[in-house]
Amino acid sequence: MWSNLSENKKIALLLLAAVTLTTIVWLKTEAINDDGVRYIHCAQSLKAGEWQEAIDHEKMPFMPTLICAVQMLVSDWVTAGRIVAVLANLLLLLPFYYLCRKVWDADKAFISTLFLTVAPYFRTVDIMRDPLFLLFLATFLYFWLSANVAVSGNGRHYAVSVACALLAALSRIEGFFLLLLSLLFLIGKGLRSASRRLRYVTAMLLLCATLAGGYAFLSQKQRDYDVNRLSEFTNIVKHPVHYYQTSVVARLRDKLAELQPEFKDGKGGLLETTRNFFWLVYLVGLISVWVDTTFAVMFFLAMIGLYAGRPYQRAQKWLLLWLLLFLLIPYLFLLRENFLSGRYLCPASLILYAWIGPGFCYVWQRVRDKFTLGPRSCLLLLLVLLAVPVCKIVAHHAGREGNISHAGAWVKQNNIPAETVVTNEMKVLFYADIPFHHERSRLFIKGADLPTLRQRAQELHARWVVYKCRHGEETPQGYLQLFPGKRSISIYKTE
Repeated sequence: MWSNLSENKKIALLLLAAVTLTTIVWLKTEAINDDGVRYIHCAQSLKAGEWQEAIDHEKMPFMPTLICAVQMLVSDWVTAGRIVAVLANLLLLLPFYYLCRKVWDADKAFISTLFLTVAPYFRTVDIMRDPLFLLFLATFLYFWLSANVAVSGNGRHYAVSVACALLAALSRIEGFFLLLLSLLFLIGKGLRSASRRLRYVTAMLLLCATLAGGYAFLSQKQRDYDVNRLSEFTNIVKHPVHYYQTSVVARLRDKLAELQPEFKDGKGGLLETTRNFFWLVYLVGLISVWVDTTFAVMFFLAMIGLYAGRPYQRAQKWLLLWLLLFLLIPYLFLLRENFLSGRYLCPASLILYAWIGPGFCYVWQRVRDKFTLGPRSCLLLLLVLLAVPVCKIVAHHAGREGNISHAGAWVKQNNIPAETVVTNEMKVLFYADIPFHHERSRLFIKGADLPTLRQRAQELHARWVVYKCRHGEETPQGYLQLFPGKRSISIYKTE
């Protein structure tokens, strides 16, 4: 049905849909995100010429530098940060479409990009460096495939891909892997002209080094787990298997506490089994977070596309290798830190979206052959699948933490001195224009409960406690002011 549309009209339609959804999210999002506070403080330090202070806030100041440049045009720091993130998210659609166009036909590329357009993770106005990294990653992959699939123009394509890898490295640490692998690939191309024995020996050495490094890493990680420590096992279950705090995880921790005496032996019990196969437990957690980041409907369509796309062509094989790489990196991070956020899987999710088009076409072909449906039914099926993430976008951002900005504004309007405020929400200090370094400030205790904040207030002789309720916690009645909402803010006077 959309085959008659020209390529320019398809891109215009995608950009129009993305701008519409982004505008809705912008209007519904009142408070800045946590990372945005850090980036804006870094940008303010850069503008003031305090370079060391800027590096203390953010080790990779590429994003704050852009915010500083845009702020010269719009004056408001939050608006400047959102403009940088939103523009990167919108521009991401262009290289992604042409990347899919190089791998698949125009119809499949359009469907894949359309699902990316309505993906909840990519339609956000949060101030993050992820959109910049994904923009450079998609551009890098396009020119990388062009250099390895096209017959001519390899030199120019390689140069542009290396430049994109450098920009990606300035945005996020994973970009250094792009630079490293680009160098290794060029070395590999040089070895093609060498003798067959030299290539064989080089490949075997690299394989042995990789296997030895992986074995040493897993062995060291396994030795770090003491079978007499229940906390290690509960952390394994708590973080990777399910990223969000739920009642199921709470009940599981309570059950583990009841069984703690049985774990202390560590001989043939559940703890010993988990210790030996912890890498498998982490793999389950990795997949769980990946599904949540990609969005379940799109994830399963992409899995169908991976199945339906066999046998893979050369460009598809390259794309699949990059997908596996960006799954390996967060998996190693998870093994090391026992923690994983969806942000670490967004590069793998972006590459996975390229297979949504083939997956949808495969599903539609099967449904059409079985029920003899027309093109309008295809459009209806597509709209139904797209409606699910669109509703998610609107519902997720409805009334989002607006009370935090109100609380900060209240502190500022009442001219409360900075040294007299203690809080567990650093965005309150941001909206109150209280300068601080969120990692070293004594005024801010991340995730602290109300008794902890009151104790800190007594130590610092602070008069005010601004408390943000945690998930699932009932809002305590504030002594002076109460901001009701999903994440309520209560303000207490200690005197």
